[in-house]
Amino acid sequence: MSRAPQTIDLGACLALEKLLADLPPSMNRSSQWLRAHSKRGASFKSSDATGKWCIPATADDVDEGWGRIKKLLKRGKLLYAKVSTAAGRARSGHENFVIIAYTADWSNRDDVNRVREVLRQAGFAKTLGYKRDLETVYPNEAFEFIYPDF
Repeated sequence: MSRAPQTIDLGACLALEKLLADLPPSMNRSSQWLRAHSKRGASFKSSDATGKWCIPATADDVDEGWGRIKKLLKRGKLLYAKVSTAAGRARSGHENFVIIAYTADWSNRDDVNRVREVLRQAGFAKTLGYKRDLETVYPNEAFEFIYPDF
């Protein structure tokens, strides 16, 4: 006895994918990162020029923190950001989450400082770490860190 081929409702799959992507970071197991951007950050791509503020977050505060970051993006205060999810945290083995707010050019100290101040005014007053994407892409290379006071 042969079975009739099963069909998949692509619309339902896309709706489920969107629903899963809309889960808060602490509950999201559909991807390792959630990403968001401002209007001017729509075409953002990580490069040797880009840098990022790394904001550590616990399971208790990552969802609220990500909500604040998305509001800053919507208001055009930030360019692009991403947050680790429950899936990303499980895969990496890290205890905490991380929220990352990007800058377009790490050598533009005025913009790096502007973004730092935006984050602090939004309540991210704990120690913030900044690094160039070069340090992520080439972690074993020795780079002269340009902003030792961060």
